[in-house]
This record gives sequence, C-alpha cells and structure tokens, in this order.
Amino acid sequence: MTPKPVRGRAGCFPATPSLTIARMSQWQAKLGQVNEACQRGELVKAKALLQRLLGQQGENAHVVVTMARVLRSMGEFRESVYYARRACGLRPQDGELLSELGLSLARSSDPDAEPVLRRAIGVQPDSRTAHVVLCKLLNDGGRWAELARDGQAAIDSGVIDAGLYMGTASALAHLCRTGEAARVIGQAQLAFPSDYPIAQLACFCSNYTYPIESERVFAVHCNHGRLISQNSLFARGHIKAPSASDSERVLRVAFFSSDLREHSVASFIAPIFANLDRRRFHVTGVFHNTRADTVTERLRSLCDDWVQLTTGAYRAVAEQMRARNFDLAVDLNGVTGGNVLPLFQIGVAPVQVTYLGYPNTTGLDVIGHRFVDSFTDPAGDPYEAQRFAVERLVRLDPCFLCYTPPSVERLPPTGLRPLDGVRPLTLGSFNATFKINRHILGLWKSIMDRLPDARLIFRSVSISTQATAETVRETFAREGLVGARIEVRPATATITDHLAQYQQIDIALDSFPYHGTTTTCEALLMGVPVVSLVGSSHASRVGLSLLTAVGLSELVATSDADYVEKVVNLAEDRQRLSRYHQTLRDRLYQSVLCDGRAMGTRFGAALSTIWAEAVQRPNN
Repeated sequence: MTPKPVRGRAGCFPATPSLTIARMSQWQAKLGQVNEACQRGELVKAKALLQRLLGQQGENAHVVVTMARVLRSMGEFRESVYYARRACGLRPQDGELLSELGLSLARSSDPDAEPVLRRAIGVQPDSRTAHVVLCKLLNDGGRWAELARDGQAAIDSGVIDAGLYMGTASALAHLCRTGEAARVIGQAQLAFPSDYPIAQLACFCSNYTYPIESERVFAVHCNHGRLISQNSLFARGHIKAPSASDSERVLRVAFFSSDLREHSVASFIAPIFANLDRRRFHVTGVFHNTRADTVTERLRSLCDDWVQLTTGAYRAVAEQMRARNFDLAVDLNGVTGGNVLPLFQIGVAPVQVTYLGYPNTTGLDVIGHRFVDSFTDPAGDPYEAQRFAVERLVRLDPCFLCYTPPSVERLPPTGLRPLDGVRPLTLGSFNATFKINRHILGLWKSIMDRLPDARLIFRSVSISTQATAETVRETFAREGLVGARIEVRPATATITDHLAQYQQIDIALDSFPYHGTTTTCEALLMGVPVVSLVGSSHASRVGLSLLTAVGLSELVATSDADYVEKVVNLAEDRQRLSRYHQTLRDRLYQSVLCDGRAMGTRFGAALSTIWAEAVQRPNN
C-alpha cells in the first residue's frame, strides 16, 4: 500500500515508499518542531534541528527543501539555492520544488530564476509560487507586456493571489488597457473583499475607466474608506478639539506627502509653501519617503519645519505627530501609492484636509475637507459634485492649482518652424499610459482620418523600454491607429529633453476621462495648445480648470464630436496655431495659474475659514 502524500507549505510531496510508517512519523514530527520554531521566530534553532535531521534524511526532498526555506527566511540566499537545487536533484520533475528553487534564485538576484520558474510552470501549470514569483520579477523589471500576458495566464490557470491580481492589473494599465485592468481588479475584489491594497488599486483604476460611472466609482472609494476605518489597528485616537482661544493665533499646518521630490506634486505645492502668510501660518513638510533629491531640498527650504517620517507602526507615528500639536493636516497623496491615510484615520490634527495628489474622494470621513474649484467640482445640478465626496468640498476659485515651471538652467525655446508642406502637422500626447483607453483612441483615430497628412506622437513616462513601446503601439493598432504616421516613444532621461520634444508638436491632445495636469501645463509652457474634452468627474474636468485659468476656454470640448472638430479646425487654421505657439508661454506666466502670491492668499483664506468653523462647532 502506497503511503498518502505528506503536505507541506510548498505543496504535495509523496513519501518515499521504502520508509516505514514509523520512520515517516519520526521525521514528520521533527519537521513539526522545525515549523514551531519558525513560527516563534527561532530560525537559528530551526536551522540546527534541520541540520541534525538531514544527517538521517539527506535524501528526503521534503526535508531538504525545508532547509532551503529556512535559510531563505534567514537571508542566507546562496545557501538556500544550494539546498533547493539539491531537492530538485532528488525530484527533477516536481513543479513545486522547481518553484522553490526559482524563489531562492530570485531572492539572490540570480538570472537563472526566470528560466527555472518558467520550467516549473511548464511542469505544473497551476503552481502558485512559480507564477507569483515570476510576475514579481517581471514587475520589478518594468516588463509590462510579459507581465500582462503571464499574469493573465496565471489567473486563467486558477492561481488566486492578491499580488498577482494587482501586478497584472497594473501592467495592463501601463499598456493603455485600463478596461482590462479594471476587470482584473474587480476579480481581485471578489476573491479578497477585505484586502486594503486591492481596494486602493480598485480606486485608482476606477478613475481611468470609460464610461464614467459616478455612483459606482463613489462606492469603490467608500469601500476603501470603510476598510481603513473598520481596521482595529487604525482605531481613532484622542484629538484635542480647538477652542475659542485658538482663533487668532498662528496656526501650525502640516503637509503630508510621499511626493515632496521630483514629482508632479512638487510643481504645484511649492508656491503654497512659499506664499502662505507666515504671520498666520507655520508650515511643516512631512515627507514619508526615503527617496529625497534636490527638489526635496528646495521644498524643505520653503518650509518652517520639516519631518522625515521613518517606518513604524501607524499608531506610534500618529502619536508622534499629535505631540507636535499641528492644528491642520493636509494630505497630498489621496489614494495613491505611498499614502499614509491610516494616520489620518487615527488622527494627526483637529482639522484634516486632502488636496492636490488625487482626483477623487478618499472615502474617509475623518478627513473633513477636500480642496477643489468650481470648474472641477461644480455645485448644483446636473453634476452636484458634493454627492460624490465624503469630504466637504472647498472651492479655491478661480483655480485650485498653481503651477511652478521646472527649474532648469534654460527652457527650450517655443515656436515651430512654419508648416510648409514638407513638415507634416504633428499631434501629440505625452500623458501616462494609464490615461489612455479605447474611447480616446477612437477619437484620435477620427481626428487622424480627418487629417490624412498629419502624424501622431505618443510618448509617456510609463514607457520605460522599447518592448513596452512596441506593445503600446499594438494597442493603438487594434483601434485603427496604425502605420508610419503613428509613433510611440519611450520616456526621455531628463526634464529638459522631455520639454524639448514639444518642439515637434503642433497640437497636444488631452486624455479622457482622466486629464493631464502637469503634462497640460508643460505643453502650454512650450507654446503648444491643448484640446481637452470635459466630462462629469473631477479627473475629466481638470483640463477645463487649467485652460480657463490661462484664458483658453475655446480649447475645451463638450462632446466627442466637438473634441474632434476643435482639433481639426485648429489644425486647419495655421495663423491661429502660429499665434498660440508664439504667445502661450507668456500667457501662462501672466495667468492666475502661475500666480503664487494669489494662490497663497486663497489657500490661506480657505485654511482660516475651516479652522474658524472648527473653533465654533458646538461640541468644542
């Protein structure tokens, strides 16, 4: 009679037939002691137990691979590889053992990891370990096309893993396939309804999908907030309420962000740091990221105080922040990577605000206000933006943003040489690939059909390799944007090179339903007019706010057909196009969009108003 297989963490390994039941029980019992030691964190003891057991069971693949796992947990990756190879030598066609070897090789950064993992999947197509580790390797390498393919194959084979779902969805979004990304993350939510990172990625994807479904998107964000607020680790702490005696003193304002570095957020927060009235506000930058750079130092110089948050338990960090007696805390991340929204749930200040970094509600009712404007979030029917925000909307009219152009030694000059019949009219979009979907590609095809001599350049910071560029080009081709007139480019190395590429663009095409923000400002800085299609969500109305602020509301389209017509009409009006290229940089500089002093005044007024309201609340 063949003994039943013994199940371990790595899968199912049939026992050696020559072993007696008694001897099997003996080594199984010792492996049980090893597992107990590992659970207690006693890895050195577990290793010693295994060394003794290997003296008796050196040909037992289960014992050998357990040593590989323990060594891997101890960070002894090269030794782990040795034992994993030894286990595979005992059972060369065992997919789970090959998966363990692939994992050990990956942890030791060995290039053999990928072929071993692919061999493991060939032997055992439903191997969870092999699929998950392979997809992590592809994700770390930014190999989005392969990750989308292999991740989907893993999901189709029945592998259920939160990280696998998230990596696959992210890869699809990188490839302009946001609809498919949303579908995958929807599957993930069904499999892991209480998983906070999945809920966060679901929020992210919901902003990019078309058609815009405001009720559903709001529900996704409310679910995100619910998962944070119901987590006992983030239970609300005690916050001292403001009193009447606090109404006139200097207010301590803390801005929390992981993006106080070379990032889009820096371009819009710098004028606020620089221009808030120091007779009324004391400004602290709270940077929760280790990737500091020269932009970080510049932003730090604009603040009165600076806090570098290190890793630690949220509750302990929240207590440290409360000890600083902040009056107002401003979250600049929203539901983006690197956020510290659990800190805000616990509480870091009596008044908490979200602004700038995210185009939607956080879903957290402990954040009382969100700063927007009347263009992005109009009041009244038919839109009534407040219905889709947990926070109370505060409108910083005429525009909720203030742009600081990049700090470079010399900006590339604006102005294209005339369209003389030799150089073709060139349309361009430099937005993130996440913002591109089948709907906007269909509109671009309609434009290209109307302008048979034009070309289209798509370039994105999300495209880091030529392989990704080729896959994005295939996505474009599936929507009919194919041929020599369509060019997809990887990202450039420097901001100066990036801006210089606008010298090849006549008209910039905004994305939809998630508009460009920094990209729109950069296009205008380089004298390139941007045509934007307005929608019903904040993300699809930012272009309206920016273009109106610069006096370019004539470039805002109100329907699909209007978007196509505005681009075509502008392309055919060469004199008007030339005037834009000659004047837009100056118009941008002279507009409210670049008026840092005015932004400091209205931002400060908004903070003062919501503080005064907090002081006057009856429960204070």
